[in-house]
Amino acid sequence: MRRAMVNPDTKNTVPLPMASRLVFETDDLLAARDHLSRFLGKHSIFPTQKGARVEFRHNCLNIGCISIHALHYGADIRIHTRPLENTFYILMLLKGHGAVSQDMFTTPINQHNIYVFNPLVLASLDLSQDQVNFTISIPESAFRAVIEQHSGRVLVPAVEFMTYLPDADIKAAGFRKLIRFICSEIDNGNNDFNEPLIEKQLEQLLPSLLLMELPHNNDELMGKQTLQAVPGYIQRVEAYIAEHYSEQITLSEMAKAATVSERALQNGLRRFRNSTPMTLLRDYRLYMARHQLESRKHTESNITNIASRCGFTHLGKFAACYRQRFGEAPSDTRNRFLGLSSDSSPQQP
Repeated sequence: MRRAMVNPDTKNTVPLPMASRLVFETDDLLAARDHLSRFLGKHSIFPTQKGARVEFRHNCLNIGCISIHALHYGADIRIHTRPLENTFYILMLLKGHGAVSQDMFTTPINQHNIYVFNPLVLASLDLSQDQVNFTISIPESAFRAVIEQHSGRVLVPAVEFMTYLPDADIKAAGFRKLIRFICSEIDNGNNDFNEPLIEKQLEQLLPSLLLMELPHNNDELMGKQTLQAVPGYIQRVEAYIAEHYSEQITLSEMAKAATVSERALQNGLRRFRNSTPMTLLRDYRLYMARHQLESRKHTESNITNIASRCGFTHLGKFAACYRQRFGEAPSDTRNRFLGLSSDSSPQQP
């Protein structure tokens, strides 16, 4: 166990599973970030409220190639991360709430669903002060082994889970129950999970449950009925936004491009993208603005020009939406890309 300095007068009293497996605790958020980078990859992390008190703890159980991390930060935080290559991270909240943003979409996270981070996909994560979570690390090789054994095929496509789904499709009840059972047994003094026979069984059972309970690109090889395809009108409106995002387009124009009514478009986007037409448009504009701020092709463009080119007519509103979406100002993104220092940018590993 490693322990950074913790003020005994403010020490965390929030119960955390697997208390006997304490790895690290600290009231220094940068120390917590540096510690977790060794397990979960490089990331930036900062409190979303000025002066927030951090009470970080990390308990961990390794089961063969799979690791279960119990984490608590003690403050409202925002994390920017890019999962390691060939590694999946599964976020499961035991307490509190949060949201994950990837590409254009934001998915709420609570105690009744989970979120799977596909490898190498940039993501932003917001967690509430009271949150306690399990972050489970599973290598792609574990998923691939299950699919190959089940399908009899030696070569299968790289595994990719579908993440922008209705809440009912991301509950993974069996997986969540098994994780809870394992950790409750650890708290009851059962340390048999590191026995070779049990480790081997769990290394297969945990990824098997996720592959059966969540939609992914190898559903057919697992003998599952494939997830209902995204309707054509959703694809049409997304293509329309991608082509016209720099213009001042309306809901009526988006519905016309999708060839459905405004209400049907709103209902469809709520189901298949957990979004609304105007939020989808705004998030795509923000995504493109961030892309340009981090592009060598646009280094000569100032932030005002980039905002205007991406369809924002009011610079102040653009800056506010950008900070809310990505956790930093547009200038911070540009300065970090150019290698310049910025007092307001999040700390990097």
